[in-house]
Amino acid sequence: MSVRKQQVFRIDPAGLMDRTDSRVLRHTGQEVHIVQPPNTPRNGTFGMVYVQHAESGEFIGLVSKQSLVRVGNKRLPVRDLAAEAREARRPKYNRTGPSPFQVVGRVDVEIGD
Repeated sequence: MSVRKQQVFRIDPAGLMDRTDSRVLRHTGQEVHIVQPPNTPRNGTFGMVYVQHAESGEFIGLVSKQSLVRVGNKRLPVRDLAAEAREARRPKYNRTGPSPFQVVGRVDVEIGD
């Protein structure tokens, strides 16, 4: 099975590992996306792929490719929760006022004799 970004699949556990994993069993019948987390083996290695919930973006984990059933031609944008968290943590500066690094005025000081 070739996998394209944004395709939606339904989890239907097949195989011993998926039928005994509580994370997979809890999401049986729900729609998921295939994702590639950083610093992990490529999807498809040993017939396993990483998945996340299609609507909430919750990371589920590794499942067998045989456990995924394509849901027609339905496509949804893939949510990147890590990027959303980084965006929320980034400091927001007041862009209408002066920059914190901008010199606003000049002070002249005279030194007496």
